[in-house]
Amino acid sequence: MLVGIYSLSHGGYSLSFKDIIGAFLGKGDRKAQLVIWSVRFPRVVAGILVGASLAVSGAVMQGVLKNPLASPFTTGTSHGAMFGASLAIALGAGYSESTGSVTLNNPYTIALFAFLGAMSSSLVIFLMGKLKEITPEAMVLMGVAMGSLFTAATALIQYFADDLELATMVYWSFGDALEILEGQPGEKTSYFWWSF
Repeated sequence: MLVGIYSLSHGGYSLSFKDIIGAFLGKGDRKAQLVIWSVRFPRVVAGILVGASLAVSGAVMQGVLKNPLASPFTTGTSHGAMFGASLAIALGAGYSESTGSVTLNNPYTIALFAFLGAMSSSLVIFLMGKLKEITPEAMVLMGVAMGSLFTAATALIQYFADDLELATMVYWSFGDALEILEGQPGEKTSYFWWSF
């Protein structure tokens, strides 16, 4: 809660607690209302919702594998997602040649490839678990091995990538909340809720 309030008040345009309360009540400075409702509040809400979603998915993963060490990193899921995104960027979905800047030309293609990469790791672990009837501990070890495999494949893609592609891969791996603000009003929100 305190971090959310801090996030609403600090940035390129500093706001006092009084300005924040005024913006929520629809009173006060017009600039403060614009900054709060158009930029900062959507980011704070998205951060809270994404964080809660990650917590729930982590708890589900630990419950299914019956292992408190299970996470997207130990099961290779996050490494598979990075491999998929890097592959999409290397195939041309990543940056703008005309401006020479790091721009995600087609973020939906990158997200699709990342999803497919993450699911491929999970699917291999799931199938091995069903076919060979291995223990949850062995599934986690298999996930670590899958993570190493995807990390090596991602490094290979990055080795052959040019500077802009590499920069785009790194930019994607860091994440960005700016995408929430782009597009038609409600468009990103509908995609977000559809994912549940």
